[in-house]
Amino acid sequence: MDSPRSLRHRLRLLALAILSLLYRSAPWRLLSLVALWDFVLHLAFLLRGLRPVTLDLGHACVHLWVPAPASGRPRKPALVLVHGFGGNSRWQWEGQIGPLSRSFDLYIPDLVFFGNSRSASRDRSLGYQASCIAEAMQRLGVARYSVVGISYGGFVAFRMAEGPAAGAVERVAILTAGICLTPEQLRDFAAKEERDVCELLLPQNADDLMNLLRRSKYRHPKWIPAFLLQDFIEVMYRNQRMEKSELLKTLLEKGIDLDPIPVLNQDTLILWGDKDDIFPLPLAHQLHRHLGKKSRLEVLKDAGHALQLEKPDQVNHLIEQFLKVTMSRPPMTPQKRRQPDSQSQPPALPESERILYELIKSRKNMGIWTADMKRETGLQNIVVTKALKSLQSKNLIKDVVNVHNKSRKIFMSVEFEPSKEVSGGSWYSDGSLDTEFINILRKMCLKHIEDLKIATIEDIHKCIAASRVMKVECTMQQVLEIVRALALDKEIEELKSTGVAEFSMVQSGKICYRSSRGRQGPSVGHLSSIPCGMCPRISECTLDGVISPNTCVYYKQWLKLEF
Repeated sequence: MDSPRSLRHRLRLLALAILSLLYRSAPWRLLSLVALWDFVLHLAFLLRGLRPVTLDLGHACVHLWVPAPASGRPRKPALVLVHGFGGNSRWQWEGQIGPLSRSFDLYIPDLVFFGNSRSASRDRSLGYQASCIAEAMQRLGVARYSVVGISYGGFVAFRMAEGPAAGAVERVAILTAGICLTPEQLRDFAAKEERDVCELLLPQNADDLMNLLRRSKYRHPKWIPAFLLQDFIEVMYRNQRMEKSELLKTLLEKGIDLDPIPVLNQDTLILWGDKDDIFPLPLAHQLHRHLGKKSRLEVLKDAGHALQLEKPDQVNHLIEQFLKVTMSRPPMTPQKRRQPDSQSQPPALPESERILYELIKSRKNMGIWTADMKRETGLQNIVVTKALKSLQSKNLIKDVVNVHNKSRKIFMSVEFEPSKEVSGGSWYSDGSLDTEFINILRKMCLKHIEDLKIATIEDIHKCIAASRVMKVECTMQQVLEIVRALALDKEIEELKSTGVAEFSMVQSGKICYRSSRGRQGPSVGHLSSIPCGMCPRISECTLDGVISPNTCVYYKQWLKLEF
């Protein structure tokens, strides 16, 4: 019988023999430090209560890390982390899983063609990536969640929030993603590199990878052994390289692939490094301006493109703070506006306030100027000022902007909405012409007319409503006014359907529209081309009004002279 020492010796010899055999079969792989660290990250994810799953969606297999089932553990808010091009889910979010898993149930997918996610589909669009993650979350039974995306993953997160997961995504955090870049601007960015972008973002040798590290990090390592860099390339970039390259080319060709780019309904956090050398900081301000009041921009000092790796503590704190604040916000319950009631009794008020309140309420949706109040009531200036402040604090009256004279302060009872004469109508916001809304609506109307070839007002309105791009409801009258303006600008043609040939889908005699692009219109006389004949605002046109021949650009163009 062998002694214990002899048995241990035999086991050592057996272990050495097995290692020697494995070394000869695939030495570079088994001795890969990068593969070893990848395994360590795998263990780290497991220790944080995550487990790997692969979902077969039919057209794709999506691999992702999900919370491990634990009986009795209360469920936390769900948070999806979407990685970019630099590796896979484990490598890009290693600094976030610990802190964020304490407050959230984390779902961390590998994008299609990254990590262990696969697809036989030829679709390389951002929309496809977004729909795959949205479908995976649906399969997992997660009805509501927030999403964080970095770089390419930020594009995907944006597409999820506006498209396939719009009803499921509660909040969005976008890290260093040039979403507002047009395809032309993306191509300009690529041209400035003076080399193929695929070689930059999908390096094939140690020098290229070191260059990518310098571009991605502000405080980058000065030197890394070439064999370690090559090891990383072998582990991270060899598999599905062609598919990744096609994803990049599609991004450069189409950008976010939305025209116009919608404004998200969700609260959005924008995180950016002030030293970002991939997507420069001005792109962060551009996205912030586009998303408007529901977005918040945080710029991290001395951080580059890979800010979640360079500044993990700050990134984690800002994400957690943003999501917790918005989660703790009480849900907005729509309140029914009180209907104007001239018979309702005013509340008990001091004499001066009662006189002013009754006067303001009697003017209904036209409101009344402060100077007129003083003249009609005979009250002193200081008494009127004090009474108006008191009535506003009691939420009985409000001040509104008169578009005809913005210096005049108009007051109105809170029961009424300003008339068109006061507010300027649906094209004005806070007393100013909403040019951004008008431009977006113009683009959408023109796009749908070009897509439909022949379109009625009802067709255009239905397409706009179905697209869900507009943040506010767009009325049929607004669409009609925009379409008529497009006709005045000769970008489209207004026609009457004949019911045959290209008009076969439109009832005979019905007014419809088609794009004038590439068409040569018939020659008409100077008088017959006067714009007043088809102006949608002709009934409101007066010499001293907001709409006037003196200010009409179409009329000046027709006359070919300046007043």
